[in-house]
Amino acid sequence: MLIGIAFGALIMATNRMLGGHDTRSISLTHAIQLVVLAYVLFVEGFAYLYLLIDRPGANAFAFARSTEHRLDFGSASYFSLTTLTTTGFGDIAPLSPAARIAAIGQITIAIMFTLFAFGLVTSAIVKQRAQTRA
Repeated sequence: MLIGIAFGALIMATNRMLGGHDTRSISLTHAIQLVVLAYVLFVEGFAYLYLLIDRPGANAFAFARSTEHRLDFGSASYFSLTTLTTTGFGDIAPLSPAARIAAIGQITIAIMFTLFAFGLVTSAIVKQRAQTRA
């Protein structure tokens, strides 16, 4: 659900940025706030998805520490953040096909999101400069 909300917010911002039905342009402050909000929603949304995938007995993830055997919310958020940033330290690794597909999906979204965020903020900067010069 969090992932869906993030996508919805980004689609609305894209519509405003590209001059859809709403003619008001998005401000730089709102663009940055939207990017940060969407980023947090993606991290937490995928963290919950990883918790669902790592049900008891699933052995969906491998851990570098011998004391860890399942994801808790902190570990799931950490894994989601390192996957979204495409850092991937390797201390938690997806083993099951579902976990690997989710990680691949998150990495794909991360790459597209980075391009979109850059474009959204750049567009807001250009529009803000154009308005101050006019």
